[in-house]
Amino acid sequence: MRDAAERVLATGLESLPVVDASGRFVGLIVQAALIRELLSCSSRHAVVTPIVSHHVESARLTASLDSVLPLFRSAGVAMIPVVDEDDCPVGLIHRRDVIRYLLDDSTSGAEETSSSHDDAAGPYFLRKSRKSSDR
Repeated sequence: MRDAAERVLATGLESLPVVDASGRFVGLIVQAALIRELLSCSSRHAVVTPIVSHHVESARLTASLDSVLPLFRSAGVAMIPVVDEDDCPVGLIHRRDVIRYLLDDSTSGAEETSSSHDDAAGPYFLRKSRKSSDR
């Protein structure tokens, strides 16, 4: 539990992805659940197992952001984990990524918008990082 809390503080994430021993995505730890558990927990060696949310939406690496946007309509969704073909987490799409995408989409011209959507597969935030790192 302490490790999870320290990771939340270090990363500033609202939720932490949780993986199993093989590295496959199994759920999220949400900040609110972590706080509740820390407030009620007397053991310094408590584990996170009871607060892992297992029914969590994720997106495939090959998904378009347009196909993921409906998941953000829920007020409780702060981020969507992105997983590869082996269900291993490779990134996160945050609310701020959606806001940037929607603002960029609404302020750019039709030609620019079309090229930003069609030039590469995968979530929008990963396309930008791929171009800059030439992955």
